[in-house]
Amino acid sequence: MNREELLEALKIRYTDLEVTLLFPESVSVPRYKVSALRGGMGQVLLGQHCVRDENCEACDFAAECLIQRTLYSQYEIQPPFARKGNSIGYVIECGDSREQIPAGGTMTFHLLLFGKTIVHAYEFLQAFYWLGKKGLGKDAARYEILNVSGGRGKSLIRNGAFCIQNLEIDRVSNYVLKREQQLLRKEGKSFIIRFLTPVTLKYRGAFIREFTKEAVLESVMRRIYSFNCFEGRKMESAGLEEETFTITKQDCRPRKEKRYSTRTGQPMYLRGSGGEIHCEEISEIALLALLAGEKTHIGKNTSFGFGKYVIEEQRESRQEQSCLSVFDWCILIDSVYRLRK
Repeated sequence: MNREELLEALKIRYTDLEVTLLFPESVSVPRYKVSALRGGMGQVLLGQHCVRDENCEACDFAAECLIQRTLYSQYEIQPPFARKGNSIGYVIECGDSREQIPAGGTMTFHLLLFGKTIVHAYEFLQAFYWLGKKGLGKDAARYEILNVSGGRGKSLIRNGAFCIQNLEIDRVSNYVLKREQQLLRKEGKSFIIRFLTPVTLKYRGAFIREFTKEAVLESVMRRIYSFNCFEGRKMESAGLEEETFTITKQDCRPRKEKRYSTRTGQPMYLRGSGGEIHCEEISEIALLALLAGEKTHIGKNTSFGFGKYVIEEQRESRQEQSCLSVFDWCILIDSVYRLRK
């Protein structure tokens, strides 16, 4: 796959909504908030739109059900490696790990909608609005929606109502090109792939215990392939067998996030790996694909915020910079001393 073909595959429509919540009273909230936001949103949508008994598999309204168009959006083309019923149309992100929020405090999260799910932005926002009345997490922390930004600083709230006309729709390819420019890539440059949330990766049928370039690249390309299937666009291949990068160092450690099932009321755990990958000699195509993964997430449980990472330029440590600076000064002083003699 060449650069033009990959950028064409990355013309995936998306919108990134920044939602700011206001808590009128001091509250206790889950440390990993994405699970509570996702679970609560799902329960509100089911309560508002399900006309049967929440048994989706046996429902005679499934073809026209709003739940099937939001929580469980269907692929236009079913990928051979994806199970039916997997949700792919949205991702929730929240980096706030506080467990106590004071009265008048705020919290921000991002709701990313992809492809045809974008047209249901209003239903998602309404679900979060009513979740605020019900309460977030097992302690039912109530909140108000202070603001929703749809991109370029435009608010989606006008006169107390959601104004979907201010929604900004972009493509993942544009995001990738901007990030590529920011990194100012040059030959031989080193990067760090830093996982901000746990990532659950399988390679050749087994969950990984350490990061490999094959597992990471396969996961990000399957994600790109899946989004094209979601949009009804055919891709010839989902692989980057000829692309590569070299892992020079890594930190891969098990991570798990506790969540409470709203249906059973029992705690459960989502498991994955955390850490970072230090890499160099990364090919142009591999870098573009990995930059797309920053926006789409990779691996399993992405609707619960898993698989979020950021690529950073690897810089010299301050200690290394300091040592080099002292060395340079010693050379300079020695040169001046020799000239004076």
